[in-house]
Amino acid sequence: MEHAVMLLVRIHGPLNTIEVDTLLDSSATGCFVDKSWALDRRSKLSKLVEPVPVLNVDGTRNQEGDIMHYVLLTIGIGKHAEKLSQQAFLNVLTKTM
Repeated sequence: MEHAVMLLVRIHGPLNTIEVDTLLDSSATGCFVDKSWALDRRSKLSKLVEPVPVLNVDGTRNQEGDIMHYVLLTIGIGKHAEKLSQQAFLNVLTKTM
């Protein structure tokens, strides 16, 4: 990812606060968190009223299926922290480089 913008972000969870490297994607249509990552940190998963379809760049449905849950997160960058104004959707994210 030559032109990727990475940020060090603090995520305040039910057990502790952790720092993680995050990818800033200015064309993303939402905030996405890996489901297994959220489960490992004991985040409270809430079921969506309606599933959110996940589409690949070419418009086909993603093989991992629809997004079924979300979490509410408080994040911090530098000295600033705030609750996300939207749900962080849970999905199976894979790292590609």
